[in-house]
Amino acid sequence: EDIRFYSDFISVRIQDRKDIKDGGRFFYIMVEDALKFKDQIAYLWAEALKEPEEKSGLMLYSENEEKEITDYITEHFGAFENVLHEIASPDVHLDIALIPASEGRNYITLCTIGAGACPMYIDEETRINYGLPDRAEYVVYLPADWKIDNESLKDERNYWPFRLLKDTARLPIWTVSWLGYGHTISPAEGELLTEDMPYDSVLLTYPVPELDTMQYADLSSGKSVCFYLIHPLTPDELDYKKENGTSELLGQIYPEN
Repeated sequence: EDIRFYSDFISVRIQDRKDIKDGGRFFYIMVEDALKFKDQIAYLWAEALKEPEEKSGLMLYSENEEKEITDYITEHFGAFENVLHEIASPDVHLDIALIPASEGRNYITLCTIGAGACPMYIDEETRINYGLPDRAEYVVYLPADWKIDNESLKDERNYWPFRLLKDTARLPIWTVSWLGYGHTISPAEGELLTEDMPYDSVLLTYPVPELDTMQYADLSSGKSVCFYLIHPLTPDELDYKKENGTSELLGQIYPEN
């Protein structure tokens, strides 16, 4: 609908749509010398904002955006050859990169590719005041001996972290809301995330030890995508987090850091 340029940021408003909460959406992009590059930025955003409409409700990265996300994952989390491709996609197409354990990384890394194609629903004031990202991908670390071959993943005892990744990535779409650092997510009270494991909730943090602060994959289309680690919690850990905060809990989990 319009793009407005200010001294420190640019706002982009999408035209009113009945299927969007409050009738419309604002996006903000923070850049240095915004006015100097206003023509290029306006063009990039105008093109990027057309995509969800053109893809009949299924929100996807462009081919170039997906390459840039893949390159970012490879640089920060490790090279990978195997990807768990999603067969049916109702809203975003969620693939999962399978990054094997390696020297210096004695754990398997799972990382979504596709969640960031859909912006999260963050109200304007919160978005600007806290500089929050509205696009994210999600990461889970697994022990190096976790079974991730196709046959093993037919067993829920091996597959549940993959299910957790997809459910968490889609939660902002299902609830018309957003996720960020320090948020906790729990299923129904008294339920565990999976049988035979003590976890009943998850905490979103930055992907320590790879990224210990908020960082972004800045795409050439003008979109920025951050990465959150999904950290399963026991009931006692969740209670500790509620009483003492995320930083104190992480200090207990990672005392060496």
